[in-house]
Amino acid sequence: MNFPFDAEYRLIVIPARIIGPKGSVGLNFAIDTGATNTLLSRKIAEKLGFDLDSTTKKVILVTASREESAPIISINTIEALGQKVLNHSAICHNLPPGLNIHGLLGLNFFRDKKLTIDFRLGEINLE
Repeated sequence: MNFPFDAEYRLIVIPARIIGPKGSVGLNFAIDTGATNTLLSRKIAEKLGFDLDSTTKKVILVTASREESAPIISINTIEALGQKVLNHSAICHNLPPGLNIHGLLGLNFFRDKKLTIDFRLGEINLE
């Protein structure tokens, strides 16, 4: 199935649904094939009931100005581009303001799938 996106916008933004310990929410995610892992906003993760302070799995992120420790969570369910993935690993970190997205879909979401992005038509397909 093909899903439309705005090929003129600086990011490929698609709708996604996250199910966490305290409910579910529809969000906007940017596709980032350069990111190894999916990233979810800390604020959204906390609203969904993830306890980020007690998470033992962490990763060190290198930003332009410093290194930061970020928790890794297991998202109960993530649905995007017609796919449903259970127990999906995601890094929780704040995103720069002004992007109007809640996270990044990284390569761990696309592994073992065929991803086609057609900029001429403004369509994306994942199978």
